[in-house]
Amino acid sequence: MPVAWFAYGLRIVDIADPHAPREVAHFLPAPPAGHARVSSNDVFVDDRGLLYLIDRGRGLHILERV
Repeated sequence: MPVAWFAYGLRIVDIADPHAPREVAHFLPAPPAGHARVSSNDVFVDDRGLLYLIDRGRGLHILERV
């Protein structure tokens, strides 16, 4: 499950065991010029599995699982 974690970018959490969720991957872009941190605000996954991460300072990141 992808989660936009604001100052910590994108976090991918495995919730196969809902009593013990665990982070399995992450994406933390560099802060844009003039900013101290990223501001990841929302994430969407399309039907192809592409992730669209909105950042208030940088704009849109489009990610693909590799």
